[in-house]
Amino acid sequence: LLDELLSKLRDENLGTLGAGLGLWGWSMGGYGALRAMIEAPDAFDVAATGGAALWTGPDNTAPGAFDGADDFHRNDIFSRLDRLTRPIFLACGGSDPFIDANRELARRLPQLVSTNFSTGCHDNRFWRRAAVEQATFLAAHLSVPDGDAAGTASA
Repeated sequence: LLDELLSKLRDENLGTLGAGLGLWGWSMGGYGALRAMIEAPDAFDVAATGGAALWTGPDNTAPGAFDGADDFHRNDIFSRLDRLTRPIFLACGGSDPFIDANRELARRLPQLVSTNFSTGCHDNRFWRRAAVEQATFLAAHLSVPDGDAAGTASA
C-alpha cells in the first residue's frame, strides 16, 4: 500500500493529499488503515473502519497479531495519535471485542473521529450494515480531482 500503490497513484497524478485518497478497512484492515495514516500522514485524506482491531496494550492482543511486546510498541496506534490528523469514521458493534479500544480512540481524538457504536458483533453482518454510513462519510470527505468520477473534464 505505502510503497507500491502510492507510487503508482502518484505516477497517475492521484497520490497527493487532497486528491481524494481514502482508506476503508474492517478488523485488521481497519487497524491497517489507521497504521497507514500514521505512517504516511500526508498521503490520505480520510479513513473509515469497521471493528478496527485495536488494542490498548501488548498484554491483551490476539495471538499472532504481534511478534511480542516490542513489536506491539513499534506498531501501537495509541502511542502515535499525534500523527492522526485527518477525519476518521469508526464503526464498531457493542458486542465486538474491540469496542472498548475503538471507544478509547474516539475519546482521545474527538475533533477527528465520527462514530457508529451500535448493536452488533465483529462480523460481516455488522460491517455490511455500517457500510452505507462509512461510504457516505468517505464520500463527504473526498474530492474528485480535475473532473467527475469518470475522470472526464467538467464543463
